[in-house]
Amino acid sequence: MSLIKRRRFHIQPQYNKSLTANKAVEEATVPDVLYFYLSTHVGKPAKPVVAQGDNVKIGTLIAKAEGEVSSNVHSSVSGEVLSIENKDYFGKDSKCIVIKNNHLDEAEAPLYDINTSPDADETVRIIREAGISGMGGAMFPTDVKLSGDEETPIETLIVNGAECEPYANSDYRLMIENSEEIAEGIKIVTNIFPLKHIFVAIEDDARACITAMQKSTDGISGARVVALKTAYPQGAEQVLIKQITGKEIPSGSQPPAIGTLVMNVGTLFSIYQAVALGKPVTERVVTVSGKKLKNPRNLRTRLGTPVDSLLHDCGGVDETPRAVLHGGPMMGKAITSGDISVSAGTTAITVLFGEDNKTDEMACIRCSECLFVCPVKLQPVLIHNARLLKNYDKANDLGALDCIQCGNCTYICPSKIDLLASIRTAVSAINEQEK
Repeated sequence: MSLIKRRRFHIQPQYNKSLTANKAVEEATVPDVLYFYLSTHVGKPAKPVVAQGDNVKIGTLIAKAEGEVSSNVHSSVSGEVLSIENKDYFGKDSKCIVIKNNHLDEAEAPLYDINTSPDADETVRIIREAGISGMGGAMFPTDVKLSGDEETPIETLIVNGAECEPYANSDYRLMIENSEEIAEGIKIVTNIFPLKHIFVAIEDDARACITAMQKSTDGISGARVVALKTAYPQGAEQVLIKQITGKEIPSGSQPPAIGTLVMNVGTLFSIYQAVALGKPVTERVVTVSGKKLKNPRNLRTRLGTPVDSLLHDCGGVDETPRAVLHGGPMMGKAITSGDISVSAGTTAITVLFGEDNKTDEMACIRCSECLFVCPVKLQPVLIHNARLLKNYDKANDLGALDCIQCGNCTYICPSKIDLLASIRTAVSAINEQEK
């Protein structure tokens, strides 16, 4: 059965995308109270610039990027700041701005005069002001990515439409319903860098997306759609670059070091909204799905919306789920509080039930399956063993920081060891040591 579920560096999970693939995006209910966590992006948490009792509008800056690698946060509703408090966010303490919605939907003026034509530097500044971070889930501040590499010119853009996480269809629906806007986002990036190659990467089972993106990018010089084999984790940055260009990112480096940018379709859509319309990031499409969820849907959701509100929009469930995940079953994190809310990187909310259950964890049988399926050629079980011994220097030497946290190792393990969770713990410990 292992041979059926995997091939070298990839696996074949049950995708379960048919639950929502053919459902158009609908508007989610805008709740009475919203929660804006300030440490959802990579880098330093944003710093609050509002206080309890302040009135806000849609697009009001409520927390400002702190340092070079950080991201602005804007209110997605008009209303009043109820509190600024510390709340648990997946096991870590995070500042959270709680806003009461007045349901008037008053909006701020655009970020800048949209009748002007910004140059490359001004475009990057607008993207930073808009609070755009990688909307495929990575949440790396986009303005930092667009700063490029001083030594290597950016010549290649890979548009990531390879949405390989099971259940998730937010990118799929965005490419079908907003392909023209994504293409405009691509054009904006071409005004920042003199790109020679633009590859729109989509898995080959997403035929409707391939057709839509071929049509919308037809007039963009150097652009072509690349149909990739459907496999997990085909949409991972390192995997895409290797598949399309044949290059590998050096350990500890980022794609600009090899003259390449990888940008999710949702990120490009947000770039279009920021530069063409002057809109900051205040909403995104989220797939809410599960086999026994009454009405799985794709919902255009205001940032800050608590997960409980989205589950209510989908009719709820008749039985207690085994887990509710922020993300998909491969890379998602278990939600333990209804206050956990949608951020710019929330691609999906996945509800798992009894039939998705795993057997109890057993001892490692040294089968090496986790080594076989790791797309970045790590040794997950050895990192896990080092973590058990709290030997984080050894875990670091084994490349824990190079892990892309795809979850292949956990999925394939016949002993049901949660190797991904173990590696995440090691990575956090290593980062704390480095601090």
